Amino acid sequence: MFITTVIQMSTLLKIIFFIVLAVVIIRYIKNMKKSVVGGKKTINYLLKRNTKSFFKNRYNMFNMPNKKEDAKVYNINCDEDVIRYANGDIYKGQIKNGIREGLGTCYFSNKDVYEGMWKNDKMECVGKYVFADKSFYSGDFKNGCKEGIGVFTCDDYKYIGQYYADRKGRVGTFHLPENAYLKVIIENGTIIEGTYIREGHKEEYIYNVDLSNEREVIKNIRSYFVRDVSNI
Repeated sequence: MFITTVIQMSTLLKIIFFIVLAVVIIRYIKNMKKSVVGGKKTINYLLKRNTKSFFKNRYNMFNMPNKKEDAKVYNINCDEDVIRYANGDIYKGQIKNGIREGLGTCYFSNKDVYEGMWKNDKMECVGKYVFADKSFYSGDFKNGCKEGIGVFTCDDYKYIGQYYADRKGRVGTFHLPENAYLKVIIENGTIIEGTYIREGHKEEYIYNVDLSNEREVIKNIRSYFVRDVSNI
């Protein structure tokens, strides 16, 4: 009788031990899922990525669902995904359903670089676009175009103002050398009206100036001054 009782108690203790161990493991996994690894990726992301790497060599290329045929998505055992396009463009950043979505950087084949937000595979919200000649635009984007309020900076001047459909307009200001600036109203790529202001000098005016060759126009803005505005 005594031996039978001891055996039953031993079995009961084993059952209690395994129950406690299971509870500890479950709590540990829950805490890991809530934590952030390196301030960037959760354990869910790492589990998903490592599982994917297990079935497909992590250094090999794999297709993402719903992705265009001219682009391939890579995961090179790092904290961000990479898309390489057939035209030479390379994107590094957040991806959703195989397209650019969230924060990321695109290195274009023409040496331009965009860093900022993406939506539906297009530049959106705010970002910085650096051109190959090192001039750059910082500001609002919408549907892949510069639109809203932005700042364009190059060696010769800085423009601060409105953009619409990837072009300057409606109201803005060119900040020029010699502490001068040009306040303008722009429509369809043309300065409809502009006021040139420089400390210690009288104001000058320009009208109906085409900005197709913007850099040259702004560099030589004084040649567009209108002395007699009576007929304007």
